[in-house]
Amino acid sequence: MPQFDYQGRDASGKTTSGTVDGMNMDTVAGDLLAQGITPIRIAPATASSKTPKQRDSLNLRDRFAGLQHLVGDKVRTDDLLIFCRQMYALIKAGVPLMRTLHGMAEASSNKSMKRVLQDVAHQLESGLSLSASLQSHPRVFPPIVINMVHIGENTGQLDNAFLQIGAYLEMDKNNKKRIKQATRYPTVIITAMALAITVINVMVIPAFTQVFARMGTDLPLATRFLIGMSSAFTNYWWLMLLVIVGGIIGLKYYQRTSQGAYVLDRVKLKIPLLGPLTERIVLSRFCRTLSMLLSAGVPTLQALSSVSRSIGNSFIARSIDDMRQSIEGGESLSRSAAATRRFTPMVLQMMAVGEETGSTDTMLLETAEFYDEAIDYDLKRLSDALEPILLVFMGALVLLLALGIFMPMWSMGSAMTG
Repeated sequence: MPQFDYQGRDASGKTTSGTVDGMNMDTVAGDLLAQGITPIRIAPATASSKTPKQRDSLNLRDRFAGLQHLVGDKVRTDDLLIFCRQMYALIKAGVPLMRTLHGMAEASSNKSMKRVLQDVAHQLESGLSLSASLQSHPRVFPPIVINMVHIGENTGQLDNAFLQIGAYLEMDKNNKKRIKQATRYPTVIITAMALAITVINVMVIPAFTQVFARMGTDLPLATRFLIGMSSAFTNYWWLMLLVIVGGIIGLKYYQRTSQGAYVLDRVKLKIPLLGPLTERIVLSRFCRTLSMLLSAGVPTLQALSSVSRSIGNSFIARSIDDMRQSIEGGESLSRSAAATRRFTPMVLQMMAVGEETGSTDTMLLETAEFYDEAIDYDLKRLSDALEPILLVFMGALVLLLALGIFMPMWSMGSAMTG
């Protein structure tokens, strides 16, 4: 069962802290209140707060899960979406949960998903709840799925919980699909240009270099630049390849650290053209996820904590954590959101109206739809803006090749005719 670190005050007002077991933060908060402890902070237990035996067990499990993740098929969003749709249909039809999980595990074509479902079914048989069983596979099931399933279990509406999760995953999948469609043409052009530059430097320019060497005349700057670049490609290609591969691997490892993810996600938001689009996509996901959790009855603080872990951007996730701390201090949702300086005045006004009318979840959903419309506009503008940039770059490349190759030939022709 998951463990949580807590800080709180007992009946006498003294500060107390420790680590307890619980299915989620709500369960832990209830247990602490029953013991006469008022919780101030509850967070998933860190490795340093566990006993050596627990740390060894956790490390062994993480390594085994990571090995399965590398060896088996990756669990994609489509697999998770199919899982939610099938769970909704079978639970609504009255099929027992154990039979549902075993049947889905046997029918799954993804080996990793099959193992996960078999393990979830095994944990259910041992007495754990479905949400606690899913929580033991954080690589597959994001926090939003765990929270929604937990609420569905407590309210007796597990089928509706999976229906809402499926709708959310479908919307997120469509957003990613639209981004891929908008960037497909620029990606193809950039790839073709990279291949063309490589072929020119490896095969074409070396042939002209021999001709230019026999001329014995001073070459133009553009020609010397092309010859130098071709020499680097032919003589140091292994070093260039090593630098590229090493840079990619190093960047991926750096991104896995909390500081690296924060820095890189912050840089993504500052990239021209792509930065504002990325921010709107993340904020749309934030509003839609928070709306779904609040409408399901999840407390605001727990909902914000869940959203920050599944938002997909560490920089904005830290702003969401700041919002949660502001709300803990007594601020309203709209004021805490305004303090982050991430939301437009219109969005903040809609949040404030939602708080005043008691329909925060509805207003957040409308805000997400507003962001979706802005995303559609940004995607069209992105395609329109990238095309002339690529054309200018291609024109500059052709001009460089023309000046570098043909100017010496023209000079040689003029010398021969003169």
